[in-house]
Amino acid sequence: MWRKRTSIVIVMVIVAAMSGTGLMAPSPVLAGGRGEPIFGDVNGDGTVDRLTLGIVQPDLCSVITEYGRPGGGYAPPVAAVYLRPGGSGLGTRCPELGVAVDLDTDHQQELVVGWFPGPPPTIEYNLLVLNNNFQPSFGLVQALFSPYFIGTADFNADGRQDVYTVTDQGQGIETYLNLGDGTLAAGPVQWCARPVEYALRDFDLDGAMDVVSSYLERCLSAFTSGVAVVLDDGAAQVLQHDPNGLDTWVTRVVNANGDRIPDIRTVSRLTGITDYFIGTASGRFVLSPKANNDTVSITGTRAITINVKANDQATSQAVVTITVPPRYGTARVISGGRIVYTPRANHGLTDGFTYQLTEGTRRSSAVVRIRWTG
Repeated sequence: MWRKRTSIVIVMVIVAAMSGTGLMAPSPVLAGGRGEPIFGDVNGDGTVDRLTLGIVQPDLCSVITEYGRPGGGYAPPVAAVYLRPGGSGLGTRCPELGVAVDLDTDHQQELVVGWFPGPPPTIEYNLLVLNNNFQPSFGLVQALFSPYFIGTADFNADGRQDVYTVTDQGQGIETYLNLGDGTLAAGPVQWCARPVEYALRDFDLDGAMDVVSSYLERCLSAFTSGVAVVLDDGAAQVLQHDPNGLDTWVTRVVNANGDRIPDIRTVSRLTGITDYFIGTASGRFVLSPKANNDTVSITGTRAITINVKANDQATSQAVVTITVPPRYGTARVISGGRIVYTPRANHGLTDGFTYQLTEGTRRSSAVVRIRWTG
């Protein structure tokens, strides 16, 4: 049905010459992010083109393209027009923002465009694909109604750039997978809440992007606020939560412990309290510090250095102290939070000690068990 409403005749004109065609020159509107042009390679020549969405009264929409030149800069602008989706009646309007992405693997990027206030009431879809001729070729019904930003990232590690949209109208963040045939399908990564801020990272190191969102107003039906991580399979973990929605958190992706797995730092806007959540290889996060028990095997009476923090979840700033000393030897903390255990000559078959991680006002303890194997 929608194809009939948007079937059109292609018109390509130089913008500078449009005053003689009987058409009004296209007026630029919002694109890319709000107020930003769209950048991409829409003709497959390896250079970046600049595109601006526009309106041609009374019933056309336009795409003004400035093709990139190999030596830099842009060629003179060229405009393409298509019938305004939904016609020219009350409430109809042209798309106002979008992004360039190759949806059919021909190395020429198509445009995925949307409407900041929401699409015209007479059409069924919320996102529109414009093909390489800047003509409507696909409409996605299951998409955010009124996005303020449309972006791209690979959310399923297939090597293709997918699309995501963000809105402050309650639906939050949604993703749409690039099927490689010129179309999109709703993806599993979504978080229905008004985002205060968000970031895309591969938290579980599987090649697919995940999302962390500092949010409020869950689906506009609850006043709760918090911070949540959504992995590429849709699994979600709430890191911070305020059921009354009074607090929000400044959220940053950081490397808090020096490993290759991303961590998350949150700072309460209400109290100023800083929390670190340490990332694990599974994509789950643990509030720092979290000490975990260790078992060490040794022989004889030679001293051994134990990196107790190796299996803990803690920042590099966490302080290690011995709280319960060993029975058959000594334990002392050295640089990097490591512990040197030195057994006595008359040791038993087993020994152990307890250490504590301290980070700010938080503490966590664990036991190191020592066994002699010879």
